[in-house]
Amino acid sequence: MLTQAANSVTTSTHVGEWLAGFLVIGAGAVLVYRGQRAKKRTQGVHGERKFGIGIGLLVLGAVMTVVQATGITDRKDTASDKSLDRLVILAQRNALQQPFRITSTLPGRTVDESFVGDDVVGKQTIGKAVVEIVKVEGDFFLRGNQQYWAGMVGDRAEALTTYLGKRWMLLGPNDPDFKTTIASADRDAFVKGAIPSGGTWVEGETKAIHGVECVEIKGSKSGAIYVDRKSSRVMRFVDSNGNVADLTYANVERPTRPKSVISASDLD
Repeated sequence: MLTQAANSVTTSTHVGEWLAGFLVIGAGAVLVYRGQRAKKRTQGVHGERKFGIGIGLLVLGAVMTVVQATGITDRKDTASDKSLDRLVILAQRNALQQPFRITSTLPGRTVDESFVGDDVVGKQTIGKAVVEIVKVEGDFFLRGNQQYWAGMVGDRAEALTTYLGKRWMLLGPNDPDFKTTIASADRDAFVKGAIPSGGTWVEGETKAIHGVECVEIKGSKSGAIYVDRKSSRVMRFVDSNGNVADLTYANVERPTRPKSVISASDLD
């Protein structure tokens, strides 16, 4: 019953928009007609004004009708008329398009990264190993501590850390030695993995995330997402293993290209 009522309200809204467009067209036609008659009788400014306003209303009414017909009305969606599937689609789209910061604390690992478009800046820790990453305009840079390099080059870690100092290393786009690190900065792969297309979604509990009331949505192909119905933004990801990643959308750091850089190819 609630679904039928919501659909009825939505349908009524669409019909109302159609009628509004046609009423504006009608008003424009009347003014054009009266303007033409006034011009014929008096050749005055009054007739010109009516005629001009009438033309304007005709154009406005036509635009309103076409916009409604093509479904591109810029209308805010309310929680009542969003189906669960539509909410998931909007949540995925927003996560792919809007800047956000993601933080996650897993057993033995932390992630803190900011995504702005296809660019990324952030830091990952695995035990005592720390690596900073920056991705700008397709170029990938990283800077790690000695413990990080020990996992990459073994006994040469101390010498490499001393040689690099504070400099960033520029990686090749498909560098096999850093495949996992590079993949972690792939926004599209991350979002589409957390919110996969297809499958089924089930609504769960309502829970406050960072002070925002969110609905839990469980997927048949993934874990769960917590979405703010008002903004259609994902506030939390929970994978199938129960690992949690939180998203925030304010004060997101903008990635910038490092100034002190050395190319990985120079070290071969």
